[in-house]
Amino acid sequence: MPGITFTDQGMGEAKVHVEVHQIAGSSGGGPDMTSTPTEKGARKANARKFYIMDPDPRVRSVGGFEIENLRLLLDGRRVLGPPPSQRGFANSPEPPRLLIDRALGRAPLDLEQYHQYWLVSDRMKNILAGC
Repeated sequence: MPGITFTDQGMGEAKVHVEVHQIAGSSGGGPDMTSTPTEKGARKANARKFYIMDPDPRVRSVGGFEIENLRLLLDGRRVLGPPPSQRGFANSPEPPRLLIDRALGRAPLDLEQYHQYWLVSDRMKNILAGC
């Protein structure tokens, strides 16, 4: 599948290129993820599609942001991420405080990987929600 490129006109050079690959068997050949209608006239849900997203290897500069309370969120771990064998966010005493500053580096992308999480701009969230 072709990649999608978004350009942030307001922030200058900020770009994101997302390579989107459909997982084999996610439509048609895989398990049926549709629901069975329970009432007469109920609509059948569409089969869900799953995609893999990877960071753009062409972006080599450091993003101009940092998590101010990273040391507190790490809680003795080396990488910010979910607890082992779990998904989501670990329980933490406070939410992350993201500081964006051009003095730290380039403008953040619409989709930026940070440790084991993806930082997603509102604009990218709206695009992905519309797919």
